[in-house]
Amino acid sequence: MNWKNMVIGMVAVGSLSVGAVDFNKADAWTMNSNWKVDKGAIVGQSTGNTVVKLKDNAVYTEVEFEASLTPIKAKGVSWKISGIQILAGRNFWQLALIEAPDKDKNAKNHFIELKEMYNDTWGGEAKLKRLVLKTNKWEYGKTYKLKIKMDAKRIDGFAIDEKGNEIAHIAYELKSDAVTSGTPAFRVTCMETTYSDIKIKGEKK
Repeated sequence: MNWKNMVIGMVAVGSLSVGAVDFNKADAWTMNSNWKVDKGAIVGQSTGNTVVKLKDNAVYTEVEFEASLTPIKAKGVSWKISGIQILAGRNFWQLALIEAPDKDKNAKNHFIELKEMYNDTWGGEAKLKRLVLKTNKWEYGKTYKLKIKMDAKRIDGFAIDEKGNEIAHIAYELKSDAVTSGTPAFRVTCMETTYSDIKIKGEKK
């Protein structure tokens, strides 16, 4: 589907729609003291855990959500996480750059994962059929485009490097006992990360 010919405003193309909201602006998100706008990018940093979601709480039943993330540095010794989420109450999907804790047996190992929190159980995706598994490492100071594409039947998570290469792709078949809709959000844990080129399109409830 070619989105380049879209005009400003609310336009429908196929089953998806996109609005005139600028998701790169602070007023689109529930900003807190751990988040700021710097040089046109949204920056999250915390020695603990911090999440911001869309201020309008829009719930998407079909969504394509992407952002370019640049992990700057670690700010703690526990799990380091920078990613994007689809939130549904206490449940969510998360596509993220992960660094293992400093004292873990795989200390400071870097990887990319797509995981689900469902009914207070981390790793809820284990009950689902995995369709694609391609993951990779990442590095501080480099930029990665993370993208979640989800509808009622399937979720795909992609990571694209600075050269345009797809370095990660993970996908699951969705069922009724899984997160199939929600609100876009960002998460940072024990890291500093910039978010730019943020795009969201889809069908809302």
